[in-house]
Formats: sequence, C-alpha cells, structure tokens
Amino acid sequence: MLMSAIIKSHMQRTTLNLPATLHHRLMFEAKNESKTFSDFIRDLLEQAINYREDARLKQTYEALNRIKGIAEGHSTASTTIDQILYGENGVWKGRNE
Repeated sequence: MLMSAIIKSHMQRTTLNLPATLHHRLMFEAKNESKTFSDFIRDLLEQAINYREDARLKQTYEALNRIKGIAEGHSTASTTIDQILYGENGVWKGRNE
C-alpha cells in the first residue's frame, strides 16, 4: 500500500479528449487485459514512446553507418597538431620541459 502511494505521488494527472468510439475501444481492450483504464493507457503510451525512440535511434545509427569511414586515410586535426608540436620538426623539439 505504501509503495502504491509513493508511485502515485510521482505521477502527473492529465486529461485527454477522446472520440467516443476510441474511448470505448480502449475500455474494451483494458477490460480484456484485466487492467484499469489508467494502467492500460499508461502501458500503451509507454510502448508507443519506446517504439518511436527505438525507431529514431535506429535511424541515427543507420545514418552514422552510412558516413562511417568517410574520412579514412585523411589525417585528423589532433594528428596534425601532434605532428606540428611534437613531431620530428615540431616546435617543442629540443625543449627541456
């Protein structure tokens, strides 16, 4: 009982305006799963947002894979800077620091 009160205290109350047919369909599905309407809607929304986040993440990884290796064979800025500072003819060559 205490855990239930703690969980509920961290929830936000909201109001949704739904078409009557959608409301009836949702109520029917909640009843079929032996869930309260609120629990059913929460689960449904959680699944939907997880699906969208996963799709966006997949899209990002696909984009990264398309550009992967695009700069292979080119020196990076850090390599160039290291060469300028510490390389054979680097500006720090011979300093006793």
